[in-house]
Amino acid sequence: MNNINDSDLQIILELSVNVGTNYLMWYGAHEDLTTKQIREEYDCGGELLKVLDDYDPEGDKGLDSKRLAVMVYEYLNKEYSKNHAMLYRVGFSIAQQTLGLSARLSTSDEEDSGKSVSDLLPEHMKNLKSRLKGILPSDITKTVLGLVRNKIEEAGLDVDIGDLLVQVFNKVAFPEAGRTFTVSMGGEQKTYQTFTEMIGDILNCSVQVFTKISTSLDDLNNKEKFMMSIGKVSTDFMRENKPVLEVNESYFLEELSQSSKSDTDQPAMSLDELVFGAIGGMAESYWLKHQQQKYDSPN
Repeated sequence: MNNINDSDLQIILELSVNVGTNYLMWYGAHEDLTTKQIREEYDCGGELLKVLDDYDPEGDKGLDSKRLAVMVYEYLNKEYSKNHAMLYRVGFSIAQQTLGLSARLSTSDEEDSGKSVSDLLPEHMKNLKSRLKGILPSDITKTVLGLVRNKIEEAGLDVDIGDLLVQVFNKVAFPEAGRTFTVSMGGEQKTYQTFTEMIGDILNCSVQVFTKISTSLDDLNNKEKFMMSIGKVSTDFMRENKPVLEVNESYFLEELSQSSKSDTDQPAMSLDELVFGAIGGMAESYWLKHQQQKYDSPN
């Protein structure tokens, strides 16, 4: 995620911890508060104050704790990028859950009386895994959960949330080379390291389908039917694999950005535009090559 620099990471870190802490203090204690009351009654760092000012400079609008957390996500998505917002969502979830674990062990609640970190850790990790589902790819989620578990086992209630999130952010924003993802294609589970490999296989699968349904040479040389076949296979693929593709979208875009020779910023694309645009471009190249081979072949 090359569009996230060290300064951005610090902003996301501050918001994750600040909002996660306030969420726990606020949750269940109040319903809606005005943004003015939030400023007065809770610890609001400089970045959170910017978000509140952007949302409601007059201080009259009401928010509940959940809406505040979502509003920060929307602000980062609007002012920075989807990657920034996603990283905050991860950071907030970890901060809120981990601070909540510490709070449970520090209170005299009868239900948790006499329990240790080890007693509550399995439930904590299960809840955190549920919170991260659909945000991160499964392999990165596994890495993050392992990191969180190890830190809590080592430090217990003294875990440094800021230090933990810095390590998590680095794992999420800059994953190790060679990571893979798995999708369903043609009735099989296939694993890839790159977006380009996956698109190439979609094209190959589409060509095979097109060849099977073609009943004449005229069909095989009909570009419209060829592109329609590509479209159907691609649409079915998207429908079947949407959740996997969504959590890997940022990494696909990063791959394409690194391979592009353009120095200018590319416009933001939806997941559908990303996949259909890539397969469409590859299909056009394939068709041109197919036609050239046809004309170059001897009679």
